[in-house]
Order: sequence, then C-alpha cells, then structure tokens
Amino acid sequence: GVVRPAALDTALRAALQALVVSVADRAAEQVTRTWRVDPAATALLAAAEASTTRGEYARREFESAFGTDAPGASGEPGAPVRPPSLDRSSPDLPLRVTRAVSAWQDHLMRLIQGETTSNRAGTTSRASERFGPLSLVTLVAMLGEPALATSTKSASARAGGPGGTAAAEAGDPGEIVTVPRELLVSAFGAVAASELTSQVRRDLTERVRLLLDEELLRFLEVLDDAGQVDPVAAVRLYQAEYSLEAVR
Repeated sequence: GVVRPAALDTALRAALQALVVSVADRAAEQVTRTWRVDPAATALLAAAEASTTRGEYARREFESAFGTDAPGASGEPGAPVRPPSLDRSSPDLPLRVTRAVSAWQDHLMRLIQGETTSNRAGTTSRASERFGPLSLVTLVAMLGEPALATSTKSASARAGGPGGTAAAEAGDPGEIVTVPRELLVSAFGAVAASELTSQVRRDLTERVRLLLDEELLRFLEVLDDAGQVDPVAAVRLYQAEYSLEAVR
C-alpha cells in the first residue's frame, strides 16, 4: 500500500523519541548500578530516592485535595505520570524530546526552503511547492546514511572475494535507503544534498546532546546536595585508614 507522508512523519517522530528515551534509560540505569557498588554513593541515592518519594506523595496529596489534573509524561492532560526515579530517565523526557524534534524539523523545513529557492540548487518552482515532502525525504535519507555506508563497505569487501558481483549485490541496502538519497541529489545536486544531510544531522545531534546533558544534571544535583567535602575530615579518614592497615 501507499505510505502517507503524515503517517510516515509520525512514525519517524515516535522512533526518534523512543531512541532518545531508551538511550537515557540505559545511561541512568548504568550510572545508578555503578553508584550502588560504593557505600557512600548508595547512601546518596537512598537520600535522593527518599526525597523524591516525599515529593511525589506531596504532589498526589495536593492533586487529591484540589482536583488538579496534572499532565503526564506524554504531555496529554490526565495521562498517567511515571514516578520519578534515578534508575530511569526523567518522566517528562518524552515530551521534551517531542518538542526538540519538532523544533529540529522546523529548522529542517527552513533549510529545505533555502535550498529550493537557491540558484545553485537548480530546482524548479514545482519543487519549491513540496517543502514538506522534501523535508521528510531528507529525514529518511539522513537516517539511512549509516546503513548505506555500512552496506557500501560490505559490498566493496565482498566484491574482491568469492562470488564477485553476486557477493557485492548481497550488500545492497535496498530502495528504502537509496531512493531518498537519489531524490535529494536530483532535487539539489550531489554536493548540496550531502551538505544538507550533514547539517541536519549535526543539528539533531546537538539538540539530543542538550537533552542528555539535562538528564545528567539530576545526578549532579544529588552530589551537590551532599555538600562540600571537609578537607580536614578527609585527611583524618585517610590517617585512620592508614593506622588500621598498619595494625593489621
């Protein structure tokens, strides 16, 4: 069947959101697992979790008393709120990712419009009326470039081995990867298409990096809440440890 642009755009947005949230979840889980090995870090986590539990209880009591319908992680009123936990990403991360991807797609649309109206792009007025579809094609081409690069290297390696051309064809990435790239090249030219995909990839990477930096702040706040380390106490602990080792 024919894939509608709106449906494909929604699916790609959901996939990007799920990817970023999954990466943040794995990172949070890894950090907390590492911290729980150390007794001091375990105590910090326990204190942070107790504070979070108290805050969550207070929020629910407030909503119960005043009938406040707080938005959930999805941003929809009445949606269930996932309790905060350092073992996972922030409950509002999916909403923030959605906003970041939307802003990135707006930026992509402006880039497409600039390329379409540029003299060096060599496009027609008919192409200038398809900013939305062209931005979607750019997105698919950008996401498919790693697969295209991998398959190209694989095909080159296989071409020199047994089977020759047949082995090289086995590395064909398929139309879902090659066709969007070809459409961009036909619309803007090879150089402009390459520059466009590189630019939008850098922009998306920067926006995701900022989101993950915000996730990192949760752990820095736990360390800040512990207060400054007393240098005198640290020296005394070291001396005590040295004395115990000497006695042993």
